Amino acid sequence: MRFLATVAVASLALSGAWLGVVEAKSVSGDRVLVLVPKVEAAKLYSQFLDSLTSRGFDLSVRAATNTSVALQVDGVRIYDHAVVLSPESKKLGANLSVRDFASFVDDGGNLIVAASSELSELGRKFAARFGVEYEKRGTAVIDHVAHLRA
Repeated sequence: MRFLATVAVASLALSGAWLGVVEAKSVSGDRVLVLVPKVEAAKLYSQFLDSLTSRGFDLSVRAATNTSVALQVDGVRIYDHAVVLSPESKKLGANLSVRDFASFVDDGGNLIVAASSELSELGRKFAARFGVEYEKRGTAVIDHVAHLRA
């Protein structure tokens, strides 16, 4: 359930519609791991990431394929929050698994995961672990209200 609420908040934040309104800082810590396809891709999310930085979060932006990425060291969380903005990645780091992220959340960490119509099998396993199912590859969700106005 926590994952679904996080996905809803992430959807609003990533859309940019609520960035000016949402100003709260987390009480659970300010260390954020951000995984992107390539570090250069972080600029695609600059409005969202700049919003987090301006609220005092300490962002560590890493490529999803970075082999040195870890969520915990000796059972202690390195980050308070993880944001995965790499829905098409087939793997995350060398040693990170869906189980590692589930453990991270179970230990009190917060997780935001982006999805797309080209969601990888890893992304689907991620979602399934938290009770979310996606339609087949290439399927899109259409907001008919906004779509009709465009």
